[in-house]
Amino acid sequence: MLSDTDVLIWCLRGNLIAATASSLGLPLLTANAKHFRCFSELDVKRFTP
Repeated sequence: MLSDTDVLIWCLRGNLIAATASSLGLPLLTANAKHFRCFSELDVKRFTP
């Protein structure tokens, strides 16, 4: 079971990954693109592991 702290850490980590890719002008490669839908300026590329 996830605690509130676990959820907060997960959200912050995702935001940091998105912010880093965006600031460097790089695409973000992920197997779960739905986690990054809210970042419209981000070039999200999906891959299958």
